[in-house]
Amino acid sequence: MTNQICINKKNFLKIGITGGTGSGKTSVCKHLRDKGFQVIDSDAIARTILEKDSDAYNVVVSHFGESILKSNGKINRKDLGSIVFDFPEDLNFLQSVVTKKTVESVINIFDTIVPEKKLIFLDAPILFEVGLDKYVDMVWMVLAPRDQRMNRLAKRDGISDYEIEKRMAAQMPEEKKQKLSDVVILNDGTLDELHLRVDKLLEDFI
Repeated sequence: MTNQICINKKNFLKIGITGGTGSGKTSVCKHLRDKGFQVIDSDAIARTILEKDSDAYNVVVSHFGESILKSNGKINRKDLGSIVFDFPEDLNFLQSVVTKKTVESVINIFDTIVPEKKLIFLDAPILFEVGLDKYVDMVWMVLAPRDQRMNRLAKRDGISDYEIEKRMAAQMPEEKKQKLSDVVILNDGTLDELHLRVDKLLEDFI
């Protein structure tokens, strides 16, 4: 388990949602939003940090070159991903540029948000890798069989098995994430079955 479960002084519980790429984490977070819960999207924050002409954008473009840009000048995340997942040192550089600002933004949101419910969720695929687990009260991990994850990524992103393998290898091993998480949500069936498992978990809190 990670942190001891407690309601903080603002009377809401912060739950981190994580999982390997293609695990179904996004589906869990969408279901939570549909049920009226607030979900902070760390990837969306990171994308904002890398918006055109921001300080981080200029640093990244200077490092990787203009070949990572689309015709409109925005960063092509797919092209950038192809580079950083091939070279760990480039991935470390990118994360060093974006991670600190992302973590600071998440902390600021937690400090200033006025929650609508007593649960608030943080969608963070690399929650443990960047240390965001220290700022939540508990962690839910979404876990899916490897073959299902690869099929989902191939359909969703239109990338090769080789590209998928690189993305998976760049993340913390599933076994380690499981040991660090408080709850594991198995996603090995239908979307309805996944929703039912999430709803069952929520019964303990609402």
